[in-house]
Amino acid sequence: AVWSIYRAPGSGDYWIATANGLSKIVRFPDFKTGSQNPYRVFPVCKSYIHSITNPNSIVNNNVWCVFEDHERMIWIGTIDGLSVLNPSTNRFTNYNISQDNSGLNNSVVKCIYETSDSTMWIGTEGGGLNKYNRKTGKFTYYTKKEGLSSDIVRGILEDKSGKLWISSSHGI
Repeated sequence: AVWSIYRAPGSGDYWIATANGLSKIVRFPDFKTGSQNPYRVFPVCKSYIHSITNPNSIVNNNVWCVFEDHERMIWIGTIDGLSVLNPSTNRFTNYNISQDNSGLNNSVVKCIYETSDSTMWIGTEGGGLNKYNRKTGKFTYYTKKEGLSSDIVRGILEDKSGKLWISSSHGI
């Protein structure tokens, strides 16, 4: 099953989140013109799958969502945590559930968003909203206790005034 398709705004790459891993559509230049026309994509994919023998692989094969941040790092939400792919090294940094704020408070990641101040927000299926601090490597959690309408977050957007709009299983 394909859960989502994402076009990264910085790189222009297409990412496909599936129940069987993550795929990146590899675009080759049009040899006649030299351009990378998105309408002349060759059907070649680079796949990323979990390997139990490789700690630098994606955390889980069931991928829900993909997001490219301003540094062109690829953030991947799975049913078993969050993976961040460094495209220049092809290595993943993985975040799972943690009791000391060094990881998520819920393993099922449904959406990812970066705000204009470069803060990463992760929406989970039961843990509400997780805010990642790049400087400390720690997470802050926002749940129904802090005022969310639900701990099941489906989408995150920022408006022009910098306010977050959070869609959940119980509204906005």
